[in-house]
Amino acid sequence: MGYWVSLYLDQPEKLAALVGSQQPAMAAKFEVENPEYLDRLIQGDFEPGAESDDAGYLIQALETVCQNLCSSRCTVEIVADDETFPEIWNLAWESGTVPFDLPLSSYGTPAVSFWEYSRLAGLIGSLSAIDHDVVARATGNSDGFRPEVTELISVLADAAAKGRGVLVFVSE
Repeated sequence: MGYWVSLYLDQPEKLAALVGSQQPAMAAKFEVENPEYLDRLIQGDFEPGAESDDAGYLIQALETVCQNLCSSRCTVEIVADDETFPEIWNLAWESGTVPFDLPLSSYGTPAVSFWEYSRLAGLIGSLSAIDHDVVARATGNSDGFRPEVTELISVLADAAAKGRGVLVFVSE
């Protein structure tokens, strides 16, 4: 299945100063589609780690913040299937960490996760070892998503060089 996968270089000081800060004036810095959810993000007005029908709006608000704060980022449309393209599935779904203990979308996506700096080398190695010819045959994508994977690796490598983690957003 095709997903939009977005990576953002972590800006822990800036993001921590926003999420749950209870400083409503912070919202004025960002133009979001649903401002009430940015307000809730800033107020910390959500049930941590719980599944929620409106979690997607909170996740989208956080992604908008990342689009404005993060210097290194990319968004690619790519297959994330555990059998066809397990390396991308792993990137999208297997980090094991949800930043700021945000709620989870009851619909599966949008979703957000965090890859810690210490795990990036293994992730970069896995993505670098992809056999794009095999992926091309399995997915029907003529170049096996080579340009998309190259973009992802570029952001991951930048984060690794700076000693930072990466936020991963997934949406359909």
